[in-house]
Amino acid sequence: MTDQTFMTEHQGSEWSERIAEALDPGPIPGPVQARLERTYAALGKIPQERPARARSSKRGTVILAAVLASSLVCGVAFAAGNLIKMGEGDGAFFSEQKNLPVFSSMEPGAKALSAVVGQSTTLDGTQVTLDSISCDRNVANLYLTLHRDGGFDLTEASAYEGSEESVWSKLQSLLPVLSFTLTNGDGTTSTGDVQRLDAYEEAGDIKCLMRLTPEALMGEEVQLSIQGWSQENGAEQSAFALGLDLSEVPLPKELGTQELTFPTPQGEKTLGMKRFTASELACVMVVRNDETQWKDESGADVWGLPSNALNPAYLKMTDDLGNTLYEVEAGDGQGISFDGARVIELAGLSPEAQSVTFTPMEGADVTQEVRIDIDVTQPDAKIPLTSFGGFELARWQVQDQTVLFSLKPYGWFPQGSAPELLTDTLVPMIADRWTDPDTGESGTGYHSAISWSKWDYATGELLVMHSYYQASPEELEAIHDYYTYGYGPDAFIEEASAAKTLPFA
Repeated sequence: MTDQTFMTEHQGSEWSERIAEALDPGPIPGPVQARLERTYAALGKIPQERPARARSSKRGTVILAAVLASSLVCGVAFAAGNLIKMGEGDGAFFSEQKNLPVFSSMEPGAKALSAVVGQSTTLDGTQVTLDSISCDRNVANLYLTLHRDGGFDLTEASAYEGSEESVWSKLQSLLPVLSFTLTNGDGTTSTGDVQRLDAYEEAGDIKCLMRLTPEALMGEEVQLSIQGWSQENGAEQSAFALGLDLSEVPLPKELGTQELTFPTPQGEKTLGMKRFTASELACVMVVRNDETQWKDESGADVWGLPSNALNPAYLKMTDDLGNTLYEVEAGDGQGISFDGARVIELAGLSPEAQSVTFTPMEGADVTQEVRIDIDVTQPDAKIPLTSFGGFELARWQVQDQTVLFSLKPYGWFPQGSAPELLTDTLVPMIADRWTDPDTGESGTGYHSAISWSKWDYATGELLVMHSYYQASPEELEAIHDYYTYGYGPDAFIEEASAAKTLPFA
C-alpha cells in the first residue's frame, strides 16, 4: 500500500480462533466508518453495506482501505512575487519532542527546506491552519494546527462506545481528510491524498504532520491547491492555495524514465519505470501499473499482473554502498489507489550512492509452510519474513493503553510486507452489535485493539502500535505478542544473473 498505514481488529478468545478471526473485518469503528462514507460520498456513492477490508496475500495483515479519488482544481494564478521560497525554518513541530520517534528523521529537512504559510480555513467547525511547509522536488510535508472553540472531545473520538484506546489513536479520527492538486509550470498536474502521519496535543490544540507525494516531479514553480472534505456539507471545499518557488532547491538525483527488462529463467520480465528520484527529503520511485483484467476458467473477472510483468514488490533494490532500500508507507487507512501509476517511497538509500541495482526475486512454490512463534518482547528477537530477511526488535514498551514495537529491517523481503503480531494473552474485549442494512441480519463483533504502523522515511524502521480498548496496565504489561507465520525457506529465489545496475545522472 502506498500507506499506507493499516488498521486491524484483533478478535477471538482462543488461540485456534485468533488467526482466522483476525482476518474477519467485523464492524467498522464509527470514526473510520465516517471517513469511509466521506470517501464514498466524494465518489458519488455511499456504501450500502459494511465495507470489507482488503487483505494483501503477501502482507498477511488485514488492511482497511478506501481511496479518496476526487479533487478540485482551485484555479488560482500566482504572481511571481507571491511564490513561497524554501529556506531555513524552526522545525517547531519537533521542538516539544511529542512526535512519534520514527518521524524525527524529518526534523533536519523541516529546518533546512521550510517556509511559513499561515493560511487558515474552517472545516466542520474546526479551524485548520497550515503553519508551514517543508518541500523539495519529490515531496511536501505539511505542518498544521487544529483549533476548536471549547477544545476537542476525545471521548467522542473513541472507536467504540466505552473504548479506551490511546490518545494518539483517538486523535487520528479528528484529523482532516485532505486531497491535493499540484500543477507544474508546464501545465502537468498530479492529484492524490494528503496522507496523515502524526499528531499530538498542544495547549488544547492538535498539531499534525501530513505528507503529499505527487506522481510527477515538481518543477521550478508549482501551484498547490489543497481541498478538505466536509462531512457536514457532503462535499469537498477549497482549503489552501499557494504557489511554490523551488528554483533554488537542488534537483534530485535521477535514474531516468525507462523500460527495464530482466531476462529471468521464467522468461523476460518488464518493469516500466516512470521516475526514480532521490532528494534531501525523500527517495521516490514511480512505476507503470501493468495490472490487467481477464476471466479465469470459471468465467469470473480476475485482476492481476500478466506473466511478463514484474511485480515491483518482488524487486530487491540495493545501492552501490551495500544498503538495501525498503518501501515506506504513509497514511492512516485511507488506502492505495490501484489505478494509474504506482508511487513508491523508499528508505535506506545513502546520500553518497552513485547507482542502484535492481534484482528480481522470483516467487517459488513453498513445499512446506513454516509456522514461526517468536516472543517479540525478548531482546534481539528477529522476525524473518523470508529466508533473505525481515525485522529485528529494537524496542518494546507499554504506554497509554498501547503495546509498542520498534522494528528494524534487515536483508530483503517483499516490499510493503509487515509482520503479523497476535497476542498470546487473553485480554478484555468490547462486544459490538451490528446490523446488515440489506438483509437485516445482526451479529456481534469482539474487539480488543486497533493497530497502527508507521515507517521511518530515512531508515525504514517500522513502528507498530497495538492500542487496546479495555486492558488494564497490569494486563498490558502481561501481553506477549508473537509473530505467528513465516514463509517457507524456499519461497523466493534471487535471480542475480538478471540484475540491472543503473547509475544516477
